[in-house]
Amino acid sequence: MEIRTKSKKKVLQPEGELTIFEAAEFHKALVELQGQEGARILDLSQVERMDTSGVQLILASMQTKEIALTGVSPGIQEKFERIGFQGVLQGDVE
Repeated sequence: MEIRTKSKKKVLQPEGELTIFEAAEFHKALVELQGQEGARILDLSQVERMDTSGVQLILASMQTKEIALTGVSPGIQEKFERIGFQGVLQGDVE
């Protein structure tokens, strides 16, 4: 996972699955994103599947409200709603 610069924004766009198997790499990328200057975006548009480890890492990264979420699929939105965290997703950009 790498952070790209897009229109002066730092964007992390994981692809495929965000499960326990990708958690360490995803965590490292999120920490790196948090350390960037300027607008920071977590784009979930290419995430096909996520388990609770992915949800937990996203929730932890969103606590500072410095990272905006975008590209949240209906399936991921439903997962957040089922566990009572739909309010986190209301910060979507784009």
